[in-house]
Amino acid sequence: FLAQFVLYWYHRWIEKDKPDAKALQQTRDALLPLLQQLQKKAVEKKLLSSLAEFADLASQREYAQANDVYVGITIGKATWHTHLDLGEQRAHWGQGCSLRTMQ
Repeated sequence: FLAQFVLYWYHRWIEKDKPDAKALQQTRDALLPLLQQLQKKAVEKKLLSSLAEFADLASQREYAQANDVYVGITIGKATWHTHLDLGEQRAHWGQGCSLRTMQ
């Protein structure tokens, strides 16, 4: 089921968004190992469970929840940019944003 789900959305993306050749090749290269693992039934259980949950939510059109699962799969629940002191961010019109790092 999951391999068909991935291929279905891959082809829908091609039809709808008409990606350029580079994006198409990058996506194909990224999906190939996953599809091979699914075919060989070699996906680790935790990832398989998350992929099944993602597919189930997406098929029910629960896109916000599916996105949360996707983020969990791709980047996990790690805290990002903990070395930045968010209180020290200063937006400067026309000059971008300056950040100080904490040591």
